[in-house]
Formats: sequence, C-alpha cells, structure tokens
Amino acid sequence: MLWQGQRAYVHIIREVTEEKKREEKLEDQAYTDILTGIGNRFYFREKAGEMLKRSDKMVLCYCDLDHLKYINDQFGHAKGDQYLKRFADLIRGNIREGDIFARIGGDEFCILFEKCSKEVAEKKMLAIQQLFETDWEGVCPSGFSYGCVEIAEGTKSIRLEGILQKADAEMYQQKRIRKAEYMKLLK
Repeated sequence: MLWQGQRAYVHIIREVTEEKKREEKLEDQAYTDILTGIGNRFYFREKAGEMLKRSDKMVLCYCDLDHLKYINDQFGHAKGDQYLKRFADLIRGNIREGDIFARIGGDEFCILFEKCSKEVAEKKMLAIQQLFETDWEGVCPSGFSYGCVEIAEGTKSIRLEGILQKADAEMYQQKRIRKAEYMKLLK
C-alpha cells in the first residue's frame, strides 16, 4: 500500500536474446527461397531498391531455366528440384560476394552485378551458361537463357519494374534463338 505522496517503481527485466534470435530467424525465412537457399523475390526487391538509391553503375541480369517442365514431366519433380539447386549453386559460385542473386519465380532468377559493365556481365553469364550446359548428368537437356540491362552510374529516376521488363525482353529474345538452335539439333 502506498502512502499519499509516495511513488512506486517497477523494474521489468527480461531476456531479449531469444526473442531477437526468433526475429532474425523469421526475417531470414521471409527473405530466403526454401529450395535453393538464395534470396527470394522479397529479398531481391529490397536489395535492388537499396542499390538503385545509391545510383552506382550496375547490371541487372534476368535468367530463365530452359527445359524445367520437360525434366519435371520426364524425370520427376525431385530431378527438377536438383536442376534448380544446381543452377543456383553454379551462379552463387561464380558471382562476387556483393552481387545480389535471387529466385524471383519458379524457374526465374535475377542477378544484380554491382559496379559492373554490361560487357563484363554478359561475358560472365556466357561462361556460366556454357558450364551449365556441359556440367549435367547427360540424361536430360540443360540450359538457361538470360538478358542483361546496364544501369548507368548516377541514374536516380529509374524504376525497378522498367529494368526488369527490359531484361526480361532480352532474355526472351535469347530464349527464342536458343530454342530454334535446339530444334535444329533434334532434326
């Protein structure tokens, strides 16, 4: 019981370490693609937004795996999952630590090469593409198509959606060419 004019103080001390760990784990889960272990669409959009605000020179590369539906239909989804993971591991092993790599859809991926020219990014992607096509078990086709868009240093008014659309259009152009070449080989 308090007397008139007396003040009471309550000190609450609680352990926040476990709560902080839970929050970090939930954040990691929210930004990570569960199959490949790389960033997901939410992660990509956040990191791309941060990079665009800095207005450094960069290249956005939009990738789409070829033959995933065929692999899933002919060999099963477990083989399709291996195909996706193999691609993610190959890219992750061939880009720099500061570059952003994420799975943004079923078989669609994006890479943001920071402080990079389109020419350098395309050489890197071509080398990875050739490696991916030859580094498979041989039971099924292997490949991916990509499109790259350079974002000049100091560009501040550019929107991510516009860049994604340009890179996606370039990727589909390459996909059409690659598909035509593949069909010639089958004849």
